[in-house]
Amino acid sequence: MWSGENNCFNPQDIKQIVSHSAPIFTDYELFHIHTQSQVTCSECNFIDTTDEITTFLPLPLPLQTST
Repeated sequence: MWSGENNCFNPQDIKQIVSHSAPIFTDYELFHIHTQSQVTCSECNFIDTTDEITTFLPLPLPLQTST
């Protein structure tokens, strides 16, 4: 996955791999965010709207211990 050959992954596939490798994460759910942005042309007032959906899998970070 981190070889640099691919730059896009399906979040559901990553979740399945993580859940299989570390069953503790099986119950974690994917979160989806819908973002909409608008840019308005200052000359003609044309409004360009872009929709973007972002999916992420929140995972806990291990506690860092000082040595």
